[in-house]
Amino acid sequence: MTGVKNPIPGVVYLPEADLDHYVREGVLTDETFIAALGKSFARNADRVAISEPGIEVTYRELDEISDRGAAALHRLGLRAGDRALFQVRNCKEVLYAFIACLKLGVIPICTLAAHRQAEIRYLGNHGTAKVHFIHSDDPKFDLADFANALRGEIPSLEHVITVRGAADRPGILSFADLIAVEDPVAARALVDSIEHDPFQVALFQLSGGTSGIPKIIPRFGNEYRYTVQTVIDWLGFDESIVSFTPNPLMHNAPMACYWAPALMLGGEVAIATGPTLKDIEGVLAERRPTWIAIAKVQLVRLKEIGAFDRLNFDNVFGFIILDSAEIMRRMIGAPCVPIFGMTEGLLAFVRPSDPEEAQLHSLGRPTSPMTNSASSSRTPRSTSPTGRPANCWSVGRARSGAISTPPIATSRRSPATASTVRAT
Repeated sequence: MTGVKNPIPGVVYLPEADLDHYVREGVLTDETFIAALGKSFARNADRVAISEPGIEVTYRELDEISDRGAAALHRLGLRAGDRALFQVRNCKEVLYAFIACLKLGVIPICTLAAHRQAEIRYLGNHGTAKVHFIHSDDPKFDLADFANALRGEIPSLEHVITVRGAADRPGILSFADLIAVEDPVAARALVDSIEHDPFQVALFQLSGGTSGIPKIIPRFGNEYRYTVQTVIDWLGFDESIVSFTPNPLMHNAPMACYWAPALMLGGEVAIATGPTLKDIEGVLAERRPTWIAIAKVQLVRLKEIGAFDRLNFDNVFGFIILDSAEIMRRMIGAPCVPIFGMTEGLLAFVRPSDPEEAQLHSLGRPTSPMTNSASSSRTPRSTSPTGRPANCWSVGRARSGAISTPPIATSRRSPATASTVRAT
């Protein structure tokens, strides 16, 4: 059957004719994002999946921990289709919890650890979250007190779970403690019993967009697997990839372009547990990542403190950058790969096989052949000859829009993203 079996109220799904087209083209299959991850976990059981300074987690360990995490959430009463807010800094535990949710069919709502009352209250209510994942070891902000205080403002919220740090006050559960009591064999049996609709929402990503109103962007089980696979295929990655970014792991770019490709291939996801330059340099030195995304301001500071003189980048495939590729390549002494993308769908990269001018002065081309992207420098809607510099527009494969968006437009189709936005 093409199309979702049990639609979620408020989610705008692609029309059946569009789905049929993408199925015929082989874009959308019955394989979901979590199924692709699961195959990789089994195939690469003894390889390193996640690392932190001084710590390595194998795929076998990641698979078991996330199985038991899924069982723990099930024991709390969560079921497929329920939603979970993620407000957690970068750490291995956030991936444990995220993958556990995917295995159970619980839909993550991806937010930022830096979000505060206005954003979390809005997104929690907008997505009817039942669980709020946090970390409780932040020295600068007490997320446990913050989450407890929001309970009365998000009526659907039933549990606050800390994935890292102490659960030392009423109402806060420890994910580690919940996992510890779950039997791995029983947990695997539970996970294996869960049916995943490939056309159903797998996760809710976050987009601010141009309206100024936060929007929850649905990403679907088979569509997100396809998106990650296009990044792998476009850039030619294999299991030797070691990805690293200090940027928020719950953002769409780090997820779709950095850590998810690594986990789908059997590569390694290197994580810095702190945001300082020392933390970043430590991971670069210890894990020697090959696929790296670090903010431009941090790269400049690393250069200023002499980090690039101490590091060796002879194994690096590329540093992902937003602009100034030529300048950044000279400064870092390693390949730089321009990226362009949006939560609603389009991802574009330059490839090493592209002409030098394109590598240094363009945003690349879409990873999916189902996305057409072209324009001239003068006319935004005209087609630029192949190999010529041009502005960017795109029409083609994209998300079906935001969930239950406040009144902005009614069933409008944007020529830039080809996504439908539904007003309520």
